[in-house]
Amino acid sequence: MNRLFLLIWTCLLFIFTFNSDFKGLLVDRKVRFQFEIIPNLSHVFYFYSLNTIGSFTVLQKIGHFFFFFVLAYLLFRVYSNLKPTFVIGMGYAFLTEFVQAFFKREARVQDVMVDVMGVLAFIILYVVIKDLRRLLKRDKDARVI
Repeated sequence: MNRLFLLIWTCLLFIFTFNSDFKGLLVDRKVRFQFEIIPNLSHVFYFYSLNTIGSFTVLQKIGHFFFFFVLAYLLFRVYSNLKPTFVIGMGYAFLTEFVQAFFKREARVQDVMVDVMGVLAFIILYVVIKDLRRLLKRDKDARVI
């Protein structure tokens, strides 16, 4: 069942990634794929300024973070190991950003960074919760003795 959820989530991720008009997808609910042989890599190293960032761009970055946080969770559910969770999550971050340049979208290193932050946020949260549970269990066992 975990593999099925992971497959569905990655399909959703690819639909969002390969859709040529992301704003149109959200507003008009229309999926449009326009493949270009020569990718648009002109914005790869362009970073948004915090002074000029719009609310739609902020929403996109939150979406990047959220999608990759959930992806990391689902990867962990399938692999039960943080290393493949991190490696595959990073791979997806780079792959989706690079490939979207072939679909009339801008590829940005900044988006890869936000994606990776989503993966790392899951990993950090998992480690913190695991350590807290271990400490609470040890404390509880110490009280029993």
